[in-house]
Amino acid sequence: MLFTLRNRNVDYDSDNTNFSECVKFLGVYLDTSYCLLMQKNCFENISVKKPGEKLIPKTLLTAYFGLIHSYIAYAILAWGHASRSSTVLAAQRKAVRIVANLSYRDDCKQAFIKFKILTLPCLYIFQCLLYIKSNIQHYTRHNQIHKYPTRNKEKVNPNFHRLSRSRYGPSYYGIKFYNTLPQSVTHLSYEYFKHSIKTLL
Repeated sequence: MLFTLRNRNVDYDSDNTNFSECVKFLGVYLDTSYCLLMQKNCFENISVKKPGEKLIPKTLLTAYFGLIHSYIAYAILAWGHASRSSTVLAAQRKAVRIVANLSYRDDCKQAFIKFKILTLPCLYIFQCLLYIKSNIQHYTRHNQIHKYPTRNKEKVNPNFHRLSRSRYGPSYYGIKFYNTLPQSVTHLSYEYFKHSIKTLL
């Protein structure tokens, strides 16, 4: 596999190495342009249809978390930014409508709140924030660079990224999300921080 951001003319016939346009690592696919794709099984398995028999919401909710939510949450830090994630969000909304017994054109926002289900974007933000919180000791704050009493002294200093492709990861988006939180939340312990963020989302 040849990783590059440019279109290079490679003579595949003259090289003994077998090149591949996409490689699979722990269920997540990575293409040659450093563009992380979500797991292929997620697209194949999220085919939501209404059950033949009418089931109670508790049973449908259990089926949702076991068959759909587990695929959505898997390695979301790697593929949550992908453009094709909108397809998964549409399937998630369809599944929640089935759980809440809504029509296919009904608004499902209140159903997400009622069943305490995080949407795909909220789940990605949640995991990014937990990643930064659990690895906060590896990042530099502004007050570690200078001693001036600025209003943003407690915020994390974002890393420099020359290429936009290198921003596709939790280290970039996670810091942006983390710096928007008030200090009353960022100073909490990990467990209280996790509970507080989940409540906010």
